[in-house]
Amino acid sequence: MHSLDLNPTHPAGMGNKLLPPVVLIGFNRPRQLARVVDTVAAAGVPVIYFVSDGPRTSRSGEADLVSESRRHLDRLGASTEVHRIFSTTNLGCRERIQSGLDEVFSREERAIILEDDCVPDLSFFRYCQELLDRYRSANCVGAVCGTNFCLPSAKAPHSYSFSQYPFVWGWATWSRVWSHYDRNARSWSERETRDRVRALVHDDSEYRFWNAAFSAIRGGYDTWDHQLALTFFDSGLLSAVPASNLVSNVGFGPEGTHTIGTSSLDQLPAEPLTFPLVHPLVVAANRAFDADVARSQYRLSRFAAAKRRGQRIRSSAGR
Repeated sequence: MHSLDLNPTHPAGMGNKLLPPVVLIGFNRPRQLARVVDTVAAAGVPVIYFVSDGPRTSRSGEADLVSESRRHLDRLGASTEVHRIFSTTNLGCRERIQSGLDEVFSREERAIILEDDCVPDLSFFRYCQELLDRYRSANCVGAVCGTNFCLPSAKAPHSYSFSQYPFVWGWATWSRVWSHYDRNARSWSERETRDRVRALVHDDSEYRFWNAAFSAIRGGYDTWDHQLALTFFDSGLLSAVPASNLVSNVGFGPEGTHTIGTSSLDQLPAEPLTFPLVHPLVVAANRAFDADVARSQYRLSRFAAAKRRGQRIRSSAGR
């Protein structure tokens, strides 16, 4: 549990402040990206960074899809400041997203991050802005997340709660957090880190999930998000999680990188959040929520199946 000294003379809220910059991460799915671009435009986001990987030479027609995705930026109004972070060669999911966010956070103190299959409700942007302001100096808070996989059966008393897990289907963070990102899961070789994670997780099955995930990353597995979880575990960080799901993932299917199969989370509806926000009285992980997430998401069988699907896709693509 953490207590915060929030300056009452600077209340969180939109006011006349500009929305934070939004980072769009796209590749070869122009149809999905179009929905995200339209939503970002409707929110009136003033600054956009577009991180885009280059096409794979082994995949016929992919260069056209990458070019089509990049052209979606032309639909934004002249009042939008757009930064293009493009690669001419294919770096892969892990290196492209890591290097792209490195560049963003070398320029920005905070940012909202959306991948091309994450379609947010418009209230997501105000929610991120308010909490990025509120917890800017709260070193125990590492992210503001838009996804809620485990909605409560009864109305939650607060607009959001806290979790020990970061959820990256629509999220926001600060450069102070990204500067500690463990890109290659190096700390997993340390006994102290393993003991810390074992104390945090809910059972042996969850520990086996994370052990497999972090070990695979150290072996070169092409992903970037599990490293963020390790960073949270290692630093004792928490993420804010909304009481209603604010982001719908529309990327499940054969075009996905890691969301290849079917899932109950496929196009989970995004619901608006009511304002003004009702803030929790303390900053502490919601253990009941985290236990539900662990049971539904963090099982070794889920990681092994996802890894096998990813290997089959990369093999068929000639990567």
